[in-house]
Amino acid sequence: MSTSHDDDLLRAAFRDLHSIRLHGFALLVTLGDRRAAAGAARRALLGGARQVHELRHPERAAAWLRARALHSMTRFSLRRRPRPTEADRLAALRSMGVDGALLRALSTLSLRERAALVASSIERLDPADVQVVLGAGPAATERAMTSARGRYLAARAPTPSEHEDRSGPVSELVLRVAARTLSPTGGPR
Repeated sequence: MSTSHDDDLLRAAFRDLHSIRLHGFALLVTLGDRRAAAGAARRALLGGARQVHELRHPERAAAWLRARALHSMTRFSLRRRPRPTEADRLAALRSMGVDGALLRALSTLSLRERAALVASSIERLDPADVQVVLGAGPAATERAMTSARGRYLAARAPTPSEHEDRSGPVSELVLRVAARTLSPTGGPR
């Protein structure tokens, strides 16, 4: 087999390995904006495929791809264009277990805070990989993750008059991880 053919196969395998989770990350961070998420994931995957030999370790590649997608989302969000409705956003996120309450709580966070929360608490990337995603050092990354979790939990806290069900796989996972992380003793493991 030729080197060119081998490289094409490696790039295809790279895209197959990372595309679904990267798109899910992008959908959550863009709050269900299908167009922005697809564009960010596509641009990141194209860049990653060009550097496939340097990104052979799956976890390091995942962090690198998310950093590229976040950078793309930041640039994309500055463009003026029609934004999806809440119904469209929920339709895009429903298969991931996102309901209206979770979407509203995530929307209280900045793009960077959502990326920190999703990468650390939902995808459970290593803290060093979250640093890569955010393009920040350890202290700044820790502050971003703590702020995101705290603000998310505050937004998710039910008021006494609320009677809607706030359960869902994503929200339950984030709440468990945030409670464990924010407890003084680190909580039960």
